[in-house]
Amino acid sequence: QVCNQAMSANLCQSDCVFVSQLAWKIITWQPGCETGTYELQMQRFAPLNLTQVDLFRCAAVTPGTMHPQWLMVFLHAGLVASQSSVPIPLTFGNGVLTEAFNSTFKPALILNHTLSPEASYGVMTHWWSTGEIVNDEMVLDYWIDGESIPSVSFQLGMAAGQGWPRMKDDLGGDSQEPGPGWAPRGIYSAGGKIGKHGPAGAYMGYHKILFQKSIVVTARTLGSAQVIYLVVRGHEVPKSSHAAAGLTLPSGFTLPRNARTTLQRIDNRTFERLDWVPVVDLPKGFAGLLHLVTLAPETSPAGNAYIEGCWHLYTDSKKQWPGIIMGTGTEDFFDSSYYFCALSGSDPCLYAHDNSGLLHFSRLWPNGTSAIHYPTRPLPQGTTERFSAYRFFDAEVVGFRDGGALHWRVGDVDDKCSGCPTGKDEHGRQCKGAFGQIINPVTVKSYAWLYTWPLDESKGNAPSQEPIQCTDASLCGPRFPFAAALERPNLDTSMIARAELLRLATRDTKQMLHNI
Repeated sequence: QVCNQAMSANLCQSDCVFVSQLAWKIITWQPGCETGTYELQMQRFAPLNLTQVDLFRCAAVTPGTMHPQWLMVFLHAGLVASQSSVPIPLTFGNGVLTEAFNSTFKPALILNHTLSPEASYGVMTHWWSTGEIVNDEMVLDYWIDGESIPSVSFQLGMAAGQGWPRMKDDLGGDSQEPGPGWAPRGIYSAGGKIGKHGPAGAYMGYHKILFQKSIVVTARTLGSAQVIYLVVRGHEVPKSSHAAAGLTLPSGFTLPRNARTTLQRIDNRTFERLDWVPVVDLPKGFAGLLHLVTLAPETSPAGNAYIEGCWHLYTDSKKQWPGIIMGTGTEDFFDSSYYFCALSGSDPCLYAHDNSGLLHFSRLWPNGTSAIHYPTRPLPQGTTERFSAYRFFDAEVVGFRDGGALHWRVGDVDDKCSGCPTGKDEHGRQCKGAFGQIINPVTVKSYAWLYTWPLDESKGNAPSQEPIQCTDASLCGPRFPFAAALERPNLDTSMIARAELLRLATRDTKQMLHNI
């Protein structure tokens, strides 16, 4: 069968793909007839270049034909290559107990790894941290391929799907008081992809962060110093591996080798009624795939009609209205319904599943007590509503062909998901809210993880935004990264004592946290 395929392949003019039952599965032979040089590319093993071999010279090959003895030599060469080019895994990473400071000082270096010559590209696969009770506020920065400003920058709680990590009765929070039916300290897992598995943080994630040359991981705070445990890990993808051409996702889609992981954030920005929230905006000239979206909004009064907002996916930079509707309401996007169950004074339905979850939902009176059972909505002025939800797309192909966007709307209109795209009617008046309800402004935190790559490799990578910044320089130092950052200070007595408490693994955890 292989021979028959070879004889019909017109070898000197096109690629020929062979499938056999041998240890190697797919071979592509790309002949260069004008030079008499043939390149044998084996998908599972390293490339084998055959030059000036009599049986393979172009002069001896008539297009469309191939003698069996040539094929035997060809197969033998493949087997020899397979024996010497078996892919060997290379794992790298680091685990530390250290101290992190704000941007006045240099960040804590956690990992610095440069790819070996045998690697096609690298993948960061795991991060985890614990330490003090404010561990969720830690910032991890990933500096990819020697860049001077980190292109991936995130806070631990938000990266694990929890935008309000220290509030009561939820998943992914550090409250000692469990919500109904939930473990204390908000223990949860989203199919092992993100989660929280202990007190004082213990957030973890398996976000795949791709790089082609090198990776540096650093840690810092947005406030005072912290003592932290931190683990990061990844692996190299050898040139001899099936995956050398690109990472294959759970959806079955294979990324190109030059794909990068991009994190697009919105950090506490306020949007007005019927505004469009640009959860993802990818410029023209780049393709991409959506991986994970986390949304953590805050609004007042609680129970207003912001929840009616639809989700619109635009698969290219033309953004032709209305695009693809990804959610006919805010909660629909997260595979929930009817205001996450929180209608008519009912408790919200918290959940943490493989593909979607609602980790926090609260309605509070101005004094901080719960207003969740207030029977009507909107609730009185001064009340506040917050939620945090995540949605994975790793098992789907939700992509951008040539730029594109994912937009969420603050509320909607009666003609839901298809009406009043500008927020004003044909007379220039503001459009009415859906079902005649009042829509109030929303302050948004969101993370959108996606894989991106240029349609023209000469154009470089998709643009990235600046790292996470603190809004109060007097609290957490200058803008990061700070070229004149000071060397990390020697620990004072207080910090040494805090670190020592964390080292005492046999000490009762609750008492330890109380002491800190």
